[in-house]
Amino acid sequence: SSGLGARKLGRGALAGGLHCPGAATTAMACAGLVGDAFVTCLEAENSRLNAEVEYLRSLPVLTTTAVPMILVSGVAVELEKEQTSEEEIFLLVLMLALFLWALPFIGPCKGCCETRLHRIFPILTVFNLGMLAAALYYLPLMDLNKVFFMIVELLTIVIAETEDVLLGVAGIVILFILYKFKDRILEALGVENAQAVIGSFRDWATCWSMKRFKPVELFLLRVDGLPSSKLSTKSEIFVEVSFGYNVTMRTRVHPRAGQGSLLRESMQLNFDPYDTSTRLNIQVRNQEVIGSTDIAQVQLGASHIRRLQEQESGPATREIGWATSSGTGSSLWDPRHFQGFDLIPAGQIWIRFGQVEPLQDTPDCGDCCGLCPRRRRSPVNGQGLLP
Repeated sequence: SSGLGARKLGRGALAGGLHCPGAATTAMACAGLVGDAFVTCLEAENSRLNAEVEYLRSLPVLTTTAVPMILVSGVAVELEKEQTSEEEIFLLVLMLALFLWALPFIGPCKGCCETRLHRIFPILTVFNLGMLAAALYYLPLMDLNKVFFMIVELLTIVIAETEDVLLGVAGIVILFILYKFKDRILEALGVENAQAVIGSFRDWATCWSMKRFKPVELFLLRVDGLPSSKLSTKSEIFVEVSFGYNVTMRTRVHPRAGQGSLLRESMQLNFDPYDTSTRLNIQVRNQEVIGSTDIAQVQLGASHIRRLQEQESGPATREIGWATSSGTGSSLWDPRHFQGFDLIPAGQIWIRFGQVEPLQDTPDCGDCCGLCPRRRRSPVNGQGLLP
């Protein structure tokens, strides 16, 4: 009975192989066996095929869509490629139409067409519209609907790019405003000398070198014609000078000066003759019980200071700096050597600038130790040691 069942199973497998290649392969693999061995072989092959079927069922279903095709002159062509080529052709036609519209304003055509624009433009418009209509007629995949959406897409791209450009320009403008008003911003935050904290382009370019500065001396003779800061009392005035990296300097307070006072004080400043952005700010202020208030001011640039500089005419050994207020030479405070500047909003201040002569001592050693003999020589006469 087992032999008969094996023969029936073998004939069924061979018959099924006509419809299933896997069954035919199984029957051929087990064709040389007989009896129980043949049945065992068929059962093993059946189990293997069932496992493969279960594996294939467990895989995700993948579907593919055929590339859209279109018949062009009886030839099947991919729709996407054909549409892209027709869009490029239409864009070329549109650019040609725009060029023809702009042609009367370009080059040699401008002279002969400038007085005939009312006649030329209608002709160009009719020609361009006819050219665009012919392009739409001969391009089967292009129509007015697609042209409209192409224009909308182009405008969307232009608006998006314009927005990005405007945001970048706005950022640059904000950075420029912050850089331009950095001194006032830092002053509002409580930083007294903002330029010394951030510096300028000249400072960064010269690695913060001080060799470009030259010492000058500012002489203040008098102020007059000042407006009254209070109606009941006279102003107690003093002058405040600020200039770049220099520490803000002030004269003494002149009590009950009123509308004017004789100052006869001086101060030394480091001056860069080529720095055109820094301003010398001279303010006349009124001393209050707490703090002070502005009365008038004036600003001078580098060109004003260069014009007002003069050679010292006094003795070479005279005292400089704050000691000049007690100088004995009458020519030092001669009013003929001073020039008056109008203050804002009212008043005048009389000032002059003088050059500071360098000390005639041994060359500077830099920041070496204090045991250097050249640093320990007296800067006055080159004799003796400094304490």
